[in-house]
Amino acid sequence: IVASYNVRCHNCTSGNAEEKPWSVRRTEVAATIRSSNPDVVGLQEAQQSRLIKPDGSLESTSQFEDLVDLLGSPWTVTNPARYNCVKSTSATNCVYADQGASNGSKIIYRTDRLKKIDSGSVVLSRLDPGNAYDRYLEWAVFEQRATGQRFFFADTHLEPINDAAAQTTYPDQ
Repeated sequence: IVASYNVRCHNCTSGNAEEKPWSVRRTEVAATIRSSNPDVVGLQEAQQSRLIKPDGSLESTSQFEDLVDLLGSPWTVTNPARYNCVKSTSATNCVYADQGASNGSKIIYRTDRLKKIDSGSVVLSRLDPGNAYDRYLEWAVFEQRATGQRFFFADTHLEPINDAAAQTTYPDQ
């Protein structure tokens, strides 16, 4: 079973009074994933930046790491790199190095059901270079432990709502 889940970034806010912060949503998000019982999940907006504590200081973990920790064993992430920098856990003074990091697009999977054969990410090229955020296609090849069958899984996050003028176009890759 495969799934896709937009977990909503931990520091995003729409101004909607009903929108809950990550600190409140986190256990419900993990419970929703567990109850769906998928083998692999493509996450969107699972931020790589460190979580913010109620006092404003920074946690040592990112949102996607927090979610995997909440899910516990046998869950893991295909690529734990946060940033495409020599120091993949921090974007401060970034010296570029392709770590396969893909912003908030992450793939998590159950290691008891699947074996990761390969994984990576590619940045989607844009016809509109003025768009603020790079978009990535995160991908993985898995082998089902029970059958030996392999399959390809991919995840991305596009935002048509924030592109009302239809100016952001991703050409064929």
